[in-house]
Amino acid sequence: MYINSISSAPISKKAFSEYIPAKTADPEPYQSNFSDVPISAEGQSRIERELQNMSSAKASNELIDFRGREGQIRLGLMALGQDQISQWQEQGLELSEETILAAAATFNDAFQSMQALTGSDAGSFALNKHQIVMNSQNVPDWFVEEYQQQIEMMGASDAAKAFKQGELYSVAEINKIRQQPMKQFLSVQYS
Repeated sequence: MYINSISSAPISKKAFSEYIPAKTADPEPYQSNFSDVPISAEGQSRIERELQNMSSAKASNELIDFRGREGQIRLGLMALGQDQISQWQEQGLELSEETILAAAATFNDAFQSMQALTGSDAGSFALNKHQIVMNSQNVPDWFVEEYQQQIEMMGASDAAKAFKQGELYSVAEINKIRQQPMKQFLSVQYS
């Protein structure tokens, strides 16, 4: 199984279906009239602590527990990616706990959709991280511009089409992804 959310990590189907409840409402595409979602010093401290715990677990090849609220925060941080979060923080964007929990729920939804589509681990999904953040909190103008540039760089892919419509993720089967290069290889080799 491949998970494409800028940072990739394989994880079992059981981990998400058991620990993260399915999200029921479809989020709306970004609208500029969201109210500010401040994050408390305690919330920011919790986020930083979980980032450190995940780094420590990764370095020592330990499993990460995704159960409960703290587990959902870990999952959301993993879904958004530590490098991405750091880049946004360097530019002045602090993520709210609500945003991180929304990322966890979206990751779970994408994983379940991938399983439903492929019936196995032979699939992948891409998360629309910018849209997840924009749906959950106010963002600066540079963030929206960065998002638009990212979508333009994606070209005419299925993920780009989904993201332009405000979808939070895009799912694909690995077999379809790999079929075209294999067909090209075989046509050259046997011609």
